[in-house]
Amino acid sequence: MIEYLGIFALNLFIESMAAWGLGRRKARDYMAVLAVNAATHPLLTIILMVAYRYGGYSLTLVLVLEVVVVLVEWQLLCFMFRSKESQYLKQAIVMNLISYGVGVVLQL
Repeated sequence: MIEYLGIFALNLFIESMAAWGLGRRKARDYMAVLAVNAATHPLLTIILMVAYRYGGYSLTLVLVLEVVVVLVEWQLLCFMFRSKESQYLKQAIVMNLISYGVGVVLQL
């Protein structure tokens, strides 16, 4: 559990910095990053852990789930900011690409 909390905290830091790089610098922007990650990260982790345990883990599964996470986070951001602007899709894509890339590098 402690290991997961460290991974989750690192993910929040990475995605917050990605949002900052996209010009999202208000407190509500950081709260939004925290909220969307609190909604998606634990569920994604549980699904991947179960898949790994029962032999269903694959790169295809990971990539499909990451796309689902991007779409869910996009919709959550649109809901939170009461806007359907595509900027939130860009934000979700960038945040997740960077955090996924860092995760891959850290596993090497």
